[in-house]
Amino acid sequence: MEHLDRVWLLLLCSLNSVVCQLHVEGHVNEEVVLPCVYTEGDSSSNVFWRDKDNLFVLDIIGGVEQTQTQNERFRGRVSSFPAEYHKGNFSITMKDLTMEDSGPYECHIPDDFQRDITLTVNAPRVVPTPPPSPAGGAAVTHPSTWLCSLLLCLCSSAV
Repeated sequence: MEHLDRVWLLLLCSLNSVVCQLHVEGHVNEEVVLPCVYTEGDSSSNVFWRDKDNLFVLDIIGGVEQTQTQNERFRGRVSSFPAEYHKGNFSITMKDLTMEDSGPYECHIPDDFQRDITLTVNAPRVVPTPPPSPAGGAAVTHPSTWLCSLLLCLCSSAV
């Protein structure tokens, strides 16, 4: 479902407009995609990503990520999709989210386009702890795991 939300968001963002305001939510320690799709853009477009403090999140110059100019806060955590530049997709992925990442971001293509995105980072997701093992310490195998193992065994022995 989360993947479908991203696709829907990218489709909404592909509409041409001078400025479009989007809201994206993520969770601490996870990753999020900040969409920036400009159908008039191509792999030679210069794209400048900035945060609320005007820090260099990521610059894409002539189809090349300029990681050396990234602010140290984003270095190693923010990347883009170079194989998508020719489609005008200059979206970025931000990994290892922190609460400090919350706030406005701007994807700017000089003289043509600006995408404003507000990122809200929420507390980490709570992962439920698995139930304790049954008495005697016997392992419990989920039926789907057992079925997949059986099918794998049958397929490999048929070859």
